Amino acid sequence: MTLELAPGLGLIRPSGKTERRRPERPDSDRLLLLNLADQVPQDLAGWIDQGYSVESVRDARECIGQIRAGGFGSLCIYADRERIEEAIDTGRHVREFAHTVMLLISDDSLRAADAARALDSGFDDVLSGGVDLRELESRFRRASQSPRSMAGDHDPRPEPTQGPLDADSFRSMVTERLISQTLDHFTLLNIESPLEEEIGLLLFSNTRANDGDLVGPMRRGWGVLLQSARAQQAESFLQRLRTRFAEVGGQVPLSAEILAAPAQSERIRSLLSDQTEERETES
Repeated sequence: MTLELAPGLGLIRPSGKTERRRPERPDSDRLLLLNLADQVPQDLAGWIDQGYSVESVRDARECIGQIRAGGFGSLCIYADRERIEEAIDTGRHVREFAHTVMLLISDDSLRAADAARALDSGFDDVLSGGVDLRELESRFRRASQSPRSMAGDHDPRPEPTQGPLDADSFRSMVTERLISQTLDHFTLLNIESPLEEEIGLLLFSNTRANDGDLVGPMRRGWGVLLQSARAQQAESFLQRLRTRFAEVGGQVPLSAEILAAPAQSERIRSLLSDQTEERETES
């Protein structure tokens, strides 16, 4: 409990709200590597050693103790698929008391649901399915420069849109969200459906524009960006959409690819790029 020292009264309950400051990232080149796999790839270990003062542990409890003791600016957890649950639990415990930059790395291809749960638990980013060191450098730098919000902080929200966007505006705004250092994560639905205005309006009416959700053409269907939503929330949203479409007599099955950012940012960029190429070919 926070107490206030008052003249003649000693320690009393505070008379006003305590000051809340946005926590800063630890300014340190010390990196703790938790290895939850047989062996960290040589190229990855070499990249870490070049830029950081590295200490390595193989036990999650030791990792938590080391971070709690302080002095580490970054934490990388390298795990194979069989130990992802342990990695996620470790990240969740660390995030409860530390603002350390945390990355989960795996050469195994992780399920979108596992990557989303890792981000929910407090990781700044997740890389899996073969790690490209150039991408790792870029995403590690981005995570280091982006302060993690705490309880009492308010996530910034972009200006709400007034309806479905055109293809160029949607592509541009989704791309901006991918590289934003102030906005939180999002989930993108790539919905296979006719590009009819009525469908776009129905999709938009079920989103939360004031929270930053977007709707616009994407490939041969509609894209729906759900700001600050995880994959599980997107599944629930999609189920509500199917119910809503059935209520209005729609015959669209609404099959969709669900993509969580930033974990699947490369796939999202690929879809946006393909969309642009298709329009250029048609013209």
